[in-house]
Amino acid sequence: MVATCNKIDLSSFIRPLLQERSWGISLEASTFAIQENADSFESIKKYLEDKNPEVSLQAAFILAHYTQDEEALLVFEKRFKEVSRPLKEQILVGIGQIGAKQSIPFLVELLDEPFESIRISAARALLLCLNH
Repeated sequence: MVATCNKIDLSSFIRPLLQERSWGISLEASTFAIQENADSFESIKKYLEDKNPEVSLQAAFILAHYTQDEEALLVFEKRFKEVSRPLKEQILVGIGQIGAKQSIPFLVELLDEPFESIRISAARALLLCLNH
C-alpha cells in the first residue's frame, strides 16, 4: 500500500511513535518517515516543544542523529536534570552528535557530577564539540 502512494502524510503517526519509550522504535519509524517524506524533519521539529517530556526528548534525539539541529540542545539541557542516569548518558551522546560550541559551558559543569559515567560521557561530548 505504501509503495503505491506518491506522497504520504505521516504527521498523524509521528507523535504516537515519539511516545514510544524505546529509542529503537522511534529511530526506525523516523527513518521510514524520512525516506518517504522529506518534510518529516519539520514535522518532528514541532514536537521539541511538546509538553510530554518523552515526546520532546525523542524528537530531540532524532534531530540530533539525522540533522545535528541545534534546537534540540535546548530540550536536552532543559530535561537533563529530571531524567534517569542512562537517559542522561543518551542526552550527552545527542549533544556530542550536534557538536555545537554553545554546549561547552553546560558540558564543563557536568565534569563535576558525582557519577563517573556522566563525567565520561560529558567529556566525550565536550571533545566532539571542541573538534567540530
